[in-house]
Amino acid sequence: MSEPPDDRPTPASVRTEDDLRGYVRSLMEARTNVRAVAAETGLSKTTVNELRMGRRRVSLDALTKVVGAYAPAQVSDARQAWHRVQPPRTPRTPPVPAPALPEELPTAGAPEATGGGAPGGVGKERGAPTNRWLPIGLWPRVLYAVTGVLAVVALADGVRALAERDPAPARPVADGPCLTPAQGSRARLTALPGAKPVALTAAAYHLQRTDPPRLEIAAQLSGAIPAGLTVQILERADPATVDSTDQHHPGNGRYYPRPAIRSAGECVYVPQNQIGYPGFAGIRLRYTVVLLPARFADSIGPDARAGDGLSEQDLARYSMTPLGYFEFRV
Repeated sequence: MSEPPDDRPTPASVRTEDDLRGYVRSLMEARTNVRAVAAETGLSKTTVNELRMGRRRVSLDALTKVVGAYAPAQVSDARQAWHRVQPPRTPRTPPVPAPALPEELPTAGAPEATGGGAPGGVGKERGAPTNRWLPIGLWPRVLYAVTGVLAVVALADGVRALAERDPAPARPVADGPCLTPAQGSRARLTALPGAKPVALTAAAYHLQRTDPPRLEIAAQLSGAIPAGLTVQILERADPATVDSTDQHHPGNGRYYPRPAIRSAGECVYVPQNQIGYPGFAGIRLRYTVVLLPARFADSIGPDARAGDGLSEQDLARYSMTPLGYFEFRV
């Protein structure tokens, strides 16, 4: 797709959400057909129509898809513009603790009990505290004890569940030209040996733990991608882990190129899409970022689909340069 004319809005001109909507509408004017815009951006026809009419708030995902289709060189600036116009987050105010209950006071006008006893013959000492909130007796005390035990068990189960999660928690993502808080989890990178024209400096992802899961990835390189090369990200399911189906299938250890990778300058972005299958939870995934000769860009995907993934031997045919990888458990 050709870049927008100079007289159209740019990410630098965006100062408000209305400016952002106008910028997105100006990009979609390249197509008058809603169906064509939906096909080229991957958005639904309903979303496209509402964006064109200005009736929908522009999400970061929709912005990236539209800009990636019609002005790919502006993806990084457009994402920064999106964050620039978001309303500031109001810090949560801690709840005000309830005032302590005073000791029971005599009701105005009521007779004060004396040592002779209260009316009705039930004796009561002066100044003895009265519990007006909880009933007193053997069975209520048993009930309170059982409730306390159940609460302790529930707390222990919650702590155990947290301990069984991935032992390498993700770090927060900082704003930058390529990574934004939208990805949510900063990846722990492992560099790979060998000479490289550029380095993989950072990566982040956003994992939706639906069934099947959905994933968005962003990465940053040390410089622009050299001419004649493209970026590809290969997904591999660890054979040492199993899924959550009744059969507990292990990962098959083969490599699958990610579809719809977009790059602009040093930024690489993979829009949100489905990974795995229902019951995929439990598998540890590895994502390897590689530089791929441009002549293989259109064939590696069909090759992987035809062979249900690529083996280590298959990868050698593509003359790729591995930059690094990151892992996490679904």
